[in-house]
Amino acid sequence: MGLGRMGETHLRNLGAISGVRVVVVADPQAERAERGRVMSGAESALTEPEKAVEHPSVDAVVIVTPTDTHARLIEAAANAGKAVFSEKPIALDLAQTQRVVRLVQERNVPVQLGFMRRYYPGYAKAKAKIEAGELGKLETFRALSRDTACSWRRSLRHCGRAAPRPPAPKTPWKRSAWPSLPPGAGARTGRSRFQRFKLNNVPAVIDKGEFGTRAGRNNLKRSL
Repeated sequence: MGLGRMGETHLRNLGAISGVRVVVVADPQAERAERGRVMSGAESALTEPEKAVEHPSVDAVVIVTPTDTHARLIEAAANAGKAVFSEKPIALDLAQTQRVVRLVQERNVPVQLGFMRRYYPGYAKAKAKIEAGELGKLETFRALSRDTACSWRRSLRHCGRAAPRPPAPKTPWKRSAWPSLPPGAGARTGRSRFQRFKLNNVPAVIDKGEFGTRAGRNNLKRSL
């Protein structure tokens, strides 16, 4: 359900999984739904997602619709006894989320939320290096991504994303911007035991040591 750019990506992924047959696709825009039907070889293309959920041959649904529709579609699938994979998040507020979780637990249906980049090779490699202690003692790790194909105005209206935050001041940088840093980390860069830098364009903070020098950081970047 949902055949925008990401919906088509999920549709192609489903087509690459043996044993999976796409029965019906749905999108409010008829031309998108029909394009998805042709891509997947589905039996039918609908403009009403709820009717796709009710289809008797459907065992599981994939929800790739605007964020403000996730909750009701997950609930519809759970009430129909269908397994669910949905893009994140479940809902736009905590109360809705808790309601959906209670229903899913009551209906005892499998539901999985997509977590961005959990299996992405770069993240897996970074996690392995952190666990192995290869990056020193990390106090904070923050990763960012940008979806350049989606208008930020549309994203704010329909996807529930927060507006971009202004960058933190360079020096001196306040400890309040990095609440997990230990005492002394709020000093100017270069004078503190801890140092802030970018690793593959991702802000990071490390305990000075092997990677506390410019040469050490360059070696670290080359190693990744």
